[in-house]
Amino acid sequence: MTKVNAFLLTVAVFPFCVGVFAQGGPTISIVVSGQQLAAANGTPNAARPGRLGPYPGGRFLLVDISNTANQKIYLVDPSKKPSTLTKVTDTVALRARVDADNGNAPAPQNMSIAAVDSDPTGAVYVATDGADPETAYLFRVNPATGSVDLVCGLDSVPSTIEGLTNMCNFAGNIYIGLEANFGAPSGDSIVRISASAPSGGKTKATVFVSEASLLAAVAPSQELAFRNLWPRPGQMSLVTSNSATASANDDFLELDAATGSVSVLVRATDIESKLKVDDIGQSAFSFGPLGEIYMINQFGTPANMPPDKSIVRIFDPHAGMGDPTIYATQAQIIASPAVRDLMGNAVASLGFVNNGGILALGENDVLLSDTNSRNVIRINR
Repeated sequence: MTKVNAFLLTVAVFPFCVGVFAQGGPTISIVVSGQQLAAANGTPNAARPGRLGPYPGGRFLLVDISNTANQKIYLVDPSKKPSTLTKVTDTVALRARVDADNGNAPAPQNMSIAAVDSDPTGAVYVATDGADPETAYLFRVNPATGSVDLVCGLDSVPSTIEGLTNMCNFAGNIYIGLEANFGAPSGDSIVRISASAPSGGKTKATVFVSEASLLAAVAPSQELAFRNLWPRPGQMSLVTSNSATASANDDFLELDAATGSVSVLVRATDIESKLKVDDIGQSAFSFGPLGEIYMINQFGTPANMPPDKSIVRIFDPHAGMGDPTIYATQAQIIASPAVRDLMGNAVASLGFVNNGGILALGENDVLLSDTNSRNVIRINR
């Protein structure tokens, strides 16, 4: 598979798509417009939606990445018309927390938000990374007060969460995916840390699933590189996908939260055979409330990919198999008159966001961050 290990990729439009389609066409609307996001940022035309995260009460978290020097996190209430955006925090506040806890060693000047999540109480968890030597941090934020706790990142050099690419909260713990390519001291692995760890950044993360255990589940010669990390609805387990590099196999892997054992939830080859395509390559995924998977099918060998990028829905994932259909294609989405850029113009393609660019609010209710139109798009069926 030909993939790009980068934060964003804009893809070209093709006029048709092969594969197995869900019944009926999608309904496309805008849940957060680029104009709304720019107004919240206080800067005309400064809007660039990034990663999405879940929040209790049908709300969701939205990262704005229009300003690399100060990325912002908003809490969005889509039940309001129009949706309301309430600022939770920004990377200026996160850097200030690091500086306060770390004395004379300053925080990175350019801090990127790698993942956002929440817990049932409404606390927000933020994983960040950057290009400086001491870069990976995990924060806990109180949205009501704006107070910030530094949970991890000052525990050692390098930190036990260095090399992070994704994160989720589950059952009182924060689980973080690490990659050796980005300096992870424990290699390609999943680590965890208590969600209630004290502030100060000194608590160490411990290895939950080792590189050896992950390789045993996929293949000893397989490259590991993960997209997203989600609790599996109704199960005491987590799911990631091995899909972030050209040679990764795109399988969904299930991690038992009690034992750390690894199994293959859905094989990419099963999806490909049932969609009647030679190759799929995912850039992000999310679970729906029934345990169904919504996946951005963005990467793959161009000659063998479906001619149009798409969102694939997979019902009944289990034992290496699932029931996949094409939920919506890029062509269907951009054809909607609702999808317009900041100037009111149609867009020629979608700008997908890796590792967090899709979020299922409910069954057949999916949000998609689009960096080309600068909207958060809602796709219903």
